[in-house]
Amino acid sequence: GRRRLERRRLRAARDLQRVWRGYRERRFYVRDIRAKRQRNAAVALQRSTRGFLARQHFREKLLVRWQEKAPVLIQRCWRRHWCESRYKKWTAALSTLNSSATKIQAVWRGHFYRRFLAADVAEWLRAQNRSADRVRLSIALRQAHSR
Repeated sequence: GRRRLERRRLRAARDLQRVWRGYRERRFYVRDIRAKRQRNAAVALQRSTRGFLARQHFREKLLVRWQEKAPVLIQRCWRRHWCESRYKKWTAALSTLNSSATKIQAVWRGHFYRRFLAADVAEWLRAQNRSADRVRLSIALRQAHSR
């Protein structure tokens, strides 16, 4: 008897402890899962909020930066346009000057060759005619002597 009763009491105590521990663990497990889910949800919410705020801050800084840079950008574009238009006008004027200078040089060269070289050419032509006259004269003299 007694031993048997003692074993039953021990087995009952063991079963009671086992059931109690299982219940307690399941309760803690469910509580832990809920807490973990809540923590994860809070972390996700915080992460989304921080990301949204960071993006918003970045957009605002970018907008401010562009607003600060806009006048400089407009000035730079205007100055570039102004310089390019002045350069085009200048090159067009220079081209006109170059073509005018070329025309003047061509007229001067023609005048120079006609005026100063014409005398030399005339002299050369006269010399050519004289030598041709001499050749013709010598041919005529030979023909006259051979008759």
